[in-house]
Amino acid sequence: MIGVVSLFAILIGIFLSVFFPNMPYASNVLPNLIDLLNTLGENGITGLIALAILVGQYFLAYYLYNFLKEYRENL
Repeated sequence: MIGVVSLFAILIGIFLSVFFPNMPYASNVLPNLIDLLNTLGENGITGLIALAILVGQYFLAYYLYNFLKEYRENL
């Protein structure tokens, strides 16, 4: 659940930085996100592995949730 909350926080931060560029904390979200992706891209295979882990954890949590829900219903 914390992954979903963090994704929503990043999305809200991006919207706030676009519509209200003078807000003190929200104006740094998009440049920091772009800088993170650039850093991962510059590191080659290590950055690719880190990106796969970052993105894959959400898919893994989703499929694990569905598997455990189905297992519980079968009991």
